[in-house]
Amino acid sequence: MKLLSFLAGAAHAQEWDQAPPELILDAQERASLESGEMVVRQGHEERGSVGTAMALVDGTVEESWAAILDFDNYVRFLPYITASWTESTERGAQDNALRWGVELTTKGVVTRYRVDCLLHSEQGYMAWEMRPTGYSPLAASHGWWRVESWADDPSKTLMVYQVRVETAWWLPERVHRLAADQGLGTMVSQMRRQVAFRREG
Repeated sequence: MKLLSFLAGAAHAQEWDQAPPELILDAQERASLESGEMVVRQGHEERGSVGTAMALVDGTVEESWAAILDFDNYVRFLPYITASWTESTERGAQDNALRWGVELTTKGVVTRYRVDCLLHSEQGYMAWEMRPTGYSPLAASHGWWRVESWADDPSKTLMVYQVRVETAWWLPERVHRLAADQGLGTMVSQMRRQVAFRREG
């Protein structure tokens, strides 16, 4: 019975729809953010990689969420995305349950994914999980978007993108690092630009 309880607890800990881990910024990271720079953290695991990218956005929490949740328009401002669309979700009873689809094209290779999300805007985060709908080197990916007012300057918002990637097969660590270098910062920088574009429009 103890073994079953342990396994059940371990399985629950792997669920993607849970609150994000506590985010603690050191003095150097805070200084970098306040100077307008992007802050990126990277890590490597046995079957994939983890990463966090964050930046301060000139805009409100509501404006940041509006850009993040504009799934249909991801194709217009995010690189490698050649199609994006909103889908209906099986968790329709939950008002905070969202689902969208995306098509990525890299060097002529097209892969498609389904992304399930649970939005907890009152708590400042959205949990998500992405899974391929066909052949893909990606087995699964999950993480969080976090949005919160910057205490030192209420006119700014801290936008954080956290991701854990599990590949379908082994890849060298340098490949994971290259993908993280290209992807982590891009997501946040493009979202920040989208908030600015919407404000100007």
